[in-house]
Amino acid sequence: MFSFFRKSAGQIKPAFEFIGADMHNHLLPGIDDGSPNVNESLRLMEGMMQLGYSSFYCTPHVLGEVHPNTPQTIGSAFTSLKGAVSEKGWDVTMGFAAEYMMDYDLADKINNGEIVSLPHKYVLVEMSYAIESPNIKEIIFQLQTKGYKPILAHPERYPYYYSRFDEYE
Repeated sequence: MFSFFRKSAGQIKPAFEFIGADMHNHLLPGIDDGSPNVNESLRLMEGMMQLGYSSFYCTPHVLGEVHPNTPQTIGSAFTSLKGAVSEKGWDVTMGFAAEYMMDYDLADKINNGEIVSLPHKYVLVEMSYAIESPNIKEIIFQLQTKGYKPILAHPERYPYYYSRFDEYE
């Protein structure tokens, strides 16, 4: 029978303990299509902690008018969640960044210094599942000239790259 937990020397160890960090989630309360409130965020985090996660990097969507998040809205939601985690007394590491849709608005965000990155200036980017972003190479170039290191979120979701592995690189 499948289990996320495995026995080791008479005790149960979380199956994902070796990973430790969740680098992409939508745990921040009320700012994208993830957790609607702090209580739900805590419930989700608790479940992930039971699986062995001890570090959380919250990365909500930034997508035009659909998810118009800014460094300020993301930071405010993070502060709210971090305070609730602190009240619980949980020993976890937390940080925040964003997952950016590679659209024409992203170029302005890069130029205006509005990018919220993961540690070491890694930036999560994504595209439409239907078509490649027409300005993908330009955006990657702009990010790199500002010292960012783009990471393509959800590479499995881009069928137009399935037989073009050179494009992933």
